[in-house]
Amino acid sequence: MSFGDGVEKAGDYAKQAIELMTAHDVPPAPPNYAVWYNYVAERFPDLKRTLDQFIEENKPFDGVQNKTLYDTFIGHGPEGILLKNTSEEMQVQVHELLRALGGASRNIAGVGTSIKSSLDLFSADSSVGGMEAFVQSMMLETRRIQETNAKLQDQLNQSAEKISALQENLKKAEEESHTDALTSIANRKKFDVALVSEMATATKNNSPLCLVVSDVDHFKKFNDKYGHQVGDQVLKLVARALHDNVKGSDLAARYGGEEFALILPNTKMDDAFNLVETIREIIGSRRIRNKQKGQDFGSVTLSLGLALFRPGEAASDFLARADAALYHAKETGRNQTSHETVL
Repeated sequence: MSFGDGVEKAGDYAKQAIELMTAHDVPPAPPNYAVWYNYVAERFPDLKRTLDQFIEENKPFDGVQNKTLYDTFIGHGPEGILLKNTSEEMQVQVHELLRALGGASRNIAGVGTSIKSSLDLFSADSSVGGMEAFVQSMMLETRRIQETNAKLQDQLNQSAEKISALQENLKKAEEESHTDALTSIANRKKFDVALVSEMATATKNNSPLCLVVSDVDHFKKFNDKYGHQVGDQVLKLVARALHDNVKGSDLAARYGGEEFALILPNTKMDDAFNLVETIREIIGSRRIRNKQKGQDFGSVTLSLGLALFRPGEAASDFLARADAALYHAKETGRNQTSHETVL
């Protein structure tokens, strides 16, 4: 759910979500509600696409399936624990800092009271002896201020170091929540967020934006024949080729099991087509091998679909057009790039 939805809109989304959950016999648990609320709100395009497919195929929505959907599209997994721990430690550090500042304030306030008393005595006794006593008192209180400030500075330095470490933890948590564990490129969550952001930028600046979705050809047969370790090696090869051949604000992401995607801001259709064709040829020229055993598993091919953003359209429509182009590439022979203008 989003705090930015507003009461009226959130209420409408909630009503629709509950109606859908009832219609599909979804248990009314909070994580399940989060999945269907976000489906109705269309906050995660790929979640909507996945659920639409499930509904069309009349698949059941039991507890296991709903948990998988929640963990994949909404939950944070291990990085959530890191965020929780970091948040708790941040609160501790804030309290420590406030306590240090409060102690310093009380000490300085005490110094002020002492100085005022010394000044009153000096006013009553302006003799040389009184002046000497006043000067000695001022020197003593000055040292007290210096000591207080030194202690405070030391406490502030310690807090700064701890807070800096916490910032690194938060950065790590954010990276983990947006990174695919197997291939080390952006995951679907990062893709969904980036796509919506780049669509808004393209609309604002009236600049071109291309989207590419792709499948590893016959991956299931490849995976079943040679095993999951070899299949993982294939996915890593494709991810590395995609990542190494994009630049700037371009984004390469693992979109699904053997599905990958590219978001290409400020890129025209022809330029995007040339880029993905180059990537496809690079991947096709490489072979999957087990050097230790001397095994050669052959080459990998990729089918790709390309679409150009149309200002004002929804992310789901943009994705649907790229998917249609990918489907065309697969239906007409695979190992090729198809774009929407040929459909």
